[in-house]
Amino acid sequence: MAKIRLCRLTSFLVAYPRLFVHWFAFKAVVLLTSRWLTYRIKGAHYYLLEFCYVAIGLGVLSTMLFPQNATVHKLVFALMAGVLTPATIATRNSFVLHSIDKMTSLFQHLTPTIVAWLMRWHTRHVVPGFDQLSEQQQREFASAGFATLTLAPLAVWAAWAAAYYVWVFVVNDKKVSERGYATMFQLQTKNKDSAYAKFILGRPTKHQRYAMYMASHGAMCLLGMLLNNLTFHSCILHSIYVLSVLFVSVWNGANYYILVFAKRYHAGLEAMDDAPKASKSE
Repeated sequence: MAKIRLCRLTSFLVAYPRLFVHWFAFKAVVLLTSRWLTYRIKGAHYYLLEFCYVAIGLGVLSTMLFPQNATVHKLVFALMAGVLTPATIATRNSFVLHSIDKMTSLFQHLTPTIVAWLMRWHTRHVVPGFDQLSEQQQREFASAGFATLTLAPLAVWAAWAAAYYVWVFVVNDKKVSERGYATMFQLQTKNKDSAYAKFILGRPTKHQRYAMYMASHGAMCLLGMLLNNLTFHSCILHSIYVLSVLFVSVWNGANYYILVFAKRYHAGLEAMDDAPKASKSE
């Protein structure tokens, strides 16, 4: 079943790139709305304030409202390729078909990765009315420098970071703590023995820890945005990048299944060992 789905998705991607982009927008609205409702019940809805969701939201709006705007087109590419693509690896997204939550997390990073690839290398088939644009307008979609590919998305990140810090770490900090809401900061520093957690939690004050966390987040985003200057200008490099991310997600999923089946196998062996002992005691 998984192979059939992948084959259908690949055929759909190649034959109808524009429909694939619209399919991404529709599915993003459905899945992320469902996730918000589910996470709201679990007290994990603050996860949806993360920058990944902002990038997805801008991607959906651009396809719906500004499909022929070259500036918006390139900004969305820079956000998707520069933030969401490396986030697939950083957050260890896994291709686990039976888990809606894991597949939604994979969708929110991997699908925009593919959309960004289509936006750059199949612009003619993604942008409606592209052939009716002037040659100068068409060239604008394929022309971008450091300011467009790195500084512009970094400015968007900075605006989000300021709003996020104030809302989560200042205005609602007490409420989050009292009600036990989950945040990405808590998740990333949950393992107190990890080098990253020690680096963040080693700061003397709470807001210094928050600030260091945001700075590290920005540094990782910046690294991804710098890669835009390579992937935007090379179809080969960009394709290798996308395929590598896809491979890692499938690899993570395979390891997940191996771990789950191994646990069940050992649990079964232990149950078999306990059965004779129970019968003897009777």
